[in-house]
Amino acid sequence: MKKAILFTGSSTLFRLLLLVVLMAGTRAVSAQSFDLRLRQTSANCATRQVVFALDIRASNAGSTFSLGSSNFRFQYNTAVLSNPTLSAQNNYASGAYAAQGLVVQTGVVTVNINHNNGSVINTPNVTTDWTTMSHLTFEVPVVSDGCYSLAWIAGPDAFAGTEVFLVTGAGGTSTDPVAEGTITNATGCAFPQPTATLSGTQSIGSGDAALLTVNYTGTGPWSIKLSDGGTFTSNNNTQTLGVSPTGTTTYTLTEVEDACGAGTVSGSAIVTVLPPPAECKPICIPVTLRIIK
Repeated sequence: MKKAILFTGSSTLFRLLLLVVLMAGTRAVSAQSFDLRLRQTSANCATRQVVFALDIRASNAGSTFSLGSSNFRFQYNTAVLSNPTLSAQNNYASGAYAAQGLVVQTGVVTVNINHNNGSVINTPNVTTDWTTMSHLTFEVPVVSDGCYSLAWIAGPDAFAGTEVFLVTGAGGTSTDPVAEGTITNATGCAFPQPTATLSGTQSIGSGDAALLTVNYTGTGPWSIKLSDGGTFTSNNNTQTLGVSPTGTTTYTLTEVEDACGAGTVSGSAIVTVLPPPAECKPICIPVTLRIIK
């Protein structure tokens, strides 16, 4: 009868076998590391669309590499943004690469970089300068305020996370994962609220006009309402208003609206109306007339 051999924790053979098992299930991570960022590049109020760029760079001068087949994955709020599309494939989509792919799941977007296996890339194409890989366009539902938060899904250890690989120079294969560096998410509002700021405190003479200045931010055209009830519109981000108060008046803005909606107002202008100069009264000087015959 054969006896079973039991490897205890102190057994050298046991430790060697355990190390082999662990190494078999682990891919070596390269010395290189990468940074990622998401950023809004444009928005259109009329079509209610917003565009984001996906950028990559090497974390430092010693981390430059050639990008292999990789998956870039981030999540978004479906109540704020919807219907993502791959609107531009800016880099890593021709030559040694096939067209990029887009996978859309509920609240999750994945952009696939597809390196043509066997295509050798001799010069690193991920440098310390930011390179835009793609642009994604989202729709903003009418019921949404467009204020978003896009967050990268970490990887490669996280389930279904972002995975970045480099191309090895010898065989042009994409097998070695690259370490994750600094990951920058995107938070903001697709259509920022417009602002209007009033200035122009001055003194004028009675019956004269004063010129006030309004500075706008947002997406023109703009319309405003002045505290005296006057309304004005502008296609430029700076506007001059003419007012003719009959007495000293403090002007403020009560509302502003641009192509994307209502916003906030600030500032004031005090127009002081100076009294007219005093009239010169005639001076009566007695005159004696003497008639000589």
